Amino acid sequence: MILWLVLLPFLALIPCRLMPRWREPVALGATAVNLVLALGVGVPVMRDGERLWGATGWLAWADVGLVADGLSTILLLTTAVTAMAVTIYAAYYFRVQPGREASSARVAGRFWLLWLVLLGGLNGLFLSTNLVALFLFLELIGGAAVGMVALGGSQMALAASMRYYFARLPGSLAFLFGVALLYGIYGSLDLRALGGLLEPSPLVAVAAALMVFGVVVKASLFPFHFWLPPAHSGAVGPAGAMLSGVVVKGPFYVFLRLWFDLFPDVATPTAAQCLGALGAIGIVWGAAQALRSEQLKLVIAYSTVSQMGFLVLLFPLLTGPIGTAWASAAWTGGLYQVMSHAMAKASLLMAAGIVLYAIGSDKLSDMDGMARRLPVTTLAMALSCVTLIGLPPSGGFIAKWLLLTATIESGQWWWIPPLLGGGLLTAAYAFRLLSYAFRTEGRVPPMRPVPLGMEMMTLSLALVAILIGLRVQEPMRLIEPIAEPAGMGEEVGHE
Repeated sequence: MILWLVLLPFLALIPCRLMPRWREPVALGATAVNLVLALGVGVPVMRDGERLWGATGWLAWADVGLVADGLSTILLLTTAVTAMAVTIYAAYYFRVQPGREASSARVAGRFWLLWLVLLGGLNGLFLSTNLVALFLFLELIGGAAVGMVALGGSQMALAASMRYYFARLPGSLAFLFGVALLYGIYGSLDLRALGGLLEPSPLVAVAAALMVFGVVVKASLFPFHFWLPPAHSGAVGPAGAMLSGVVVKGPFYVFLRLWFDLFPDVATPTAAQCLGALGAIGIVWGAAQALRSEQLKLVIAYSTVSQMGFLVLLFPLLTGPIGTAWASAAWTGGLYQVMSHAMAKASLLMAAGIVLYAIGSDKLSDMDGMARRLPVTTLAMALSCVTLIGLPPSGGFIAKWLLLTATIESGQWWWIPPLLGGGLLTAAYAFRLLSYAFRTEGRVPPMRPVPLGMEMMTLSLALVAILIGLRVQEPMRLIEPIAEPAGMGEEVGHE
């Protein structure tokens, strides 16, 4: 079952390429089966511990293995749920372009091919333990993401996609050079095996710096976020939802694996504190830029920069001599931030796509009267903002409360101001955004009818981001085995 999570999306590319008219139903079917497979992997991991798949026969020489543990399962399930909602939304989105049937069909056909590559790349990334496989899946995800940004077709979208492409190159080269260094020293590419072999040395430190730099650039963490706002705001609705909600989590997941599994002896508390400082600046800077922006999609894109800063606080909270009292809180808070942000941000960008389709503009000033004319979309936006701010009972509340708890229990009080200040700034730009929707003073532009299916998928994802805050037990079972310095569980099952 683990292997099929990786193979299925790529196998679905064959009928999509041979039968263009069937691309949409094939992609919908593959995404639905992917959700079933993710649940089929997640339930046994929750019950019995991690699951392994190892290459045998003619693939054995490649040292390729797939592992589903608590961390990877959380990312797999988050991706599968978000992808299912976005796929159904996209099916409606690409059907409702009156007067542009030919161009819409062309864009839709390319989107579904890129979609399957993206889904397979994300699944492979979350399950792989081979460093070259991680690199290849990162490149697949990045290539598909660049293509999705370019689907917008406008000059701005093409410029944003090229900026995204060239911003990724230094990160890709740095990561690959780091992998080559480690292979030259230790002769292994398996992340787990290397984690037990590495000893602090100048060459290992150089390899660690190169690989960390590579994933930081790809994850758009401050100050390497410059490509993200134009890329995510310029992408078509379904693409932007997946890029801002899930795709940025892929490189961040690799960052966690490198820091806590591969380089725990090289990652020093001083380096972790420096990362935390950058994360804190990113929280405030991204929120401030969102507060200044006049376009809905740009507000959401800058919000991603800010929300990713909260995740970076995991590194100072968990690096060095850690205590179990706050390690569990930090891990749970960080991974709740991953889940809740992915779903809430995807929902917000789906809502922005609806606004753009309905009124032909995503300027905040053109959203007057939206609450009355698009009540379901407005409700979805409000619920997503509840999650991003961190209000109860949402998953965002669980995330920020536990991160704050870990900060206090670890004695690192200097992270309290960015945590609280970031929440207040998030509330400021969220209330500003919603105030335009409820305003009735300005000109009310004409609106095209929006299919209910698009609105319901947007609302469903926002609701899931709220509801996961009410069910902490199940995610905690997945998180408990990784709330250790090594980040790995001990219990192993086999497939």
